[in-house]
Amino acid sequence: MKAAPILTLVVAALLLPGCVIQDIHKELKGANARLDRVEDALGHIDTTNAQLTALQARLRTLDKIDSVDASLKSIDGQLDSIEESLRHLDEHLASLRKTINNIDSTIPFLKISGDDEGDEGNAETGEAGGGGDQKDAGPTPPPGEPTKQPESAPTTGGGGSGGGSGGGR
Repeated sequence: MKAAPILTLVVAALLLPGCVIQDIHKELKGANARLDRVEDALGHIDTTNAQLTALQARLRTLDKIDSVDASLKSIDGQLDSIEESLRHLDEHLASLRKTINNIDSTIPFLKISGDDEGDEGNAETGEAGGGGDQKDAGPTPPPGEPTKQPESAPTTGGGGSGGGSGGGR
């Protein structure tokens, strides 16, 4: 009688490991399937990381482009102010050219404009000044510079204050 419970335990022990082994085998298959899914997900994550790295490189390029664009806008603003200064300088030089041509026409022997022909100077100032009579439209000379004499006044006198004919009798 003692043998019956032992025999039952031995049979149960022999049948029991088969169940446990089958359960372990099923669990291992399930774990392997989950690991395969995790491995696939990690492969997708690696692909996504590579795409993100490429995207970050593009974004850095865009940031550089934005900073270059800001620099170009700054330079453009500076060029606008330089252009304005050059326009004012051009206007001033055109006015100075008129003044020099007026002095040349008033004092013909002085010729400070450097032009070989008087027509060239008038053509240049005509373009810059917009046409018209350049001699009368010019700016007034600063104090201390000679002013233009009227065309009817004699210019051949000795520069004296008398109105005589030049003889001393």
